Amino acid sequence: MQTLPFSHRLVQFDCRLSQLPVGGGGGISFRASRSVACRGAFKCVSPSSPSLADNAVKFKEASKNGNLIPLHRCIFADQLTPVLAYRCLVNEDDREAPSFLFESVEPGFRASSVGRYSVVGSQPALEIVAKANKVTIVDHEQGRTIEEVVDDPMTIPRRISEQWKPQLIDDLPDAFCGGWVGYFSYDTVRYVEKKKLPFSSAPTDDRNLADIHLGLYDDVIVFDHVEKKAHVIHWVWLDRHSSIEDAYEDGVKRLE
Repeated sequence: MQTLPFSHRLVQFDCRLSQLPVGGGGGISFRASRSVACRGAFKCVSPSSPSLADNAVKFKEASKNGNLIPLHRCIFADQLTPVLAYRCLVNEDDREAPSFLFESVEPGFRASSVGRYSVVGSQPALEIVAKANKVTIVDHEQGRTIEEVVDDPMTIPRRISEQWKPQLIDDLPDAFCGGWVGYFSYDTVRYVEKKKLPFSSAPTDDRNLADIHLGLYDDVIVFDHVEKKAHVIHWVWLDRHSSIEDAYEDGVKRLE
């Protein structure tokens, strides 16, 4: 799996999720920081927790070959469901907040009708919103917004992704572990067929929807319904830290 990338506080008997400003669904909007408490709903107990020293050594070793390193923690999910996790991450009155809940088609066990994996994500680190040839890039981590006018907005996520050298680890589940999530509308064909299908001939957009809306999710939870575990994954961008040690410490805080 070559895809890229949740991590908020998951502690025993208490899940506190502090959400930061993020972009909206059909356009760019922001929401105020808030805290959602899910008390007593489930237990989050780590079935295996390697020492921080061991993880730090592995992290430093992986940093020699790449600049995007995953930190991973596995917790028991016998009382934690994907829907409960999603409801903790996204408020009922904030339906435009970018988020997702994926279900895998792959059967969980033998002839089971239940898919093996569920993947939950919210609060993307980056958003790309394109309408015709105008592109808005929102960097939620650094708190800045960039606007560009380009011939083909589909080149923007490729340009950003070219900066990454992700390092995968064996402990990651064989499922989507983070990366770009969003949509390309039917009108994106107009970027390819510029002469035959110019945007000037497009029907009136009465819903004010973007032609492209992507979110870069570097925090996700992957539920394994066969092993009854949840994999909490956070991808650390080394280029955004002053040192490997600072990057690791910040990543551990995000996981815990």
